[in-house]
Amino acid sequence: AALGAALLASAQLGDDPRAASYPVALGPDAGDVEAALRDFGQQPERPADLEARVADLIAQGRVVGWVQGRLEVGARSLGRRSILADPTQVALRDAVNARVKFREPWRPYAPSMTAAAARQVLGHDRPRPHMIVADAVPEAQACRLAGVVHVDGTLRPQVVDPVEQPRYHRLLEAVGERIGVEAVLNTSFNLRGEPPVCTARDALRTFVSSAMDAVAIGPFLLSKPPAR
Repeated sequence: AALGAALLASAQLGDDPRAASYPVALGPDAGDVEAALRDFGQQPERPADLEARVADLIAQGRVVGWVQGRLEVGARSLGRRSILADPTQVALRDAVNARVKFREPWRPYAPSMTAAAARQVLGHDRPRPHMIVADAVPEAQACRLAGVVHVDGTLRPQVVDPVEQPRYHRLLEAVGERIGVEAVLNTSFNLRGEPPVCTARDALRTFVSSAMDAVAIGPFLLSKPPAR
């Protein structure tokens, strides 16, 4: 509401607020991550290459929480408070709905991807920063992202800016080295009926309350044993 009021005032003063680009990371940061992990009672990893380690997990079919920087404000989680998975597998999408998000099976997911992946899959790399514009996927490419293509043959991508989100972009590149496309299934880091997590403590509580396999908070990574 505050941002909308400022945009309205700007327009009334003669500016064109539609021409500007607005940040989404306007919320709080994750707080004292190390203190939250200590209270949680587990010893996390601090990988030398966090992006490569998380990409390995995603390529292995595991579901990873991702908490980096300040909370997003807006309609989508865009790689700051996200749950990530391999976007190529329909079965994994269904498992995220059933065992992680606890929501209806017909609800779709959307991908985060690099501009290179957008050119590869969509045939263009037009700006798609907010995951709110649907693009038609050529039929020959739909199978590449089967877990995030909707029943009408579209997907709703976030094309990640490497300057704005360098760690997230490096993760997408690392995932691409493993699965052949620089993209992840990205959904908000929350359980059904709850808001997206804000702090590290929120993320850890949600992590243990679902079948999520691992969570990366800042430079730290906490994993559950592989399921039988």
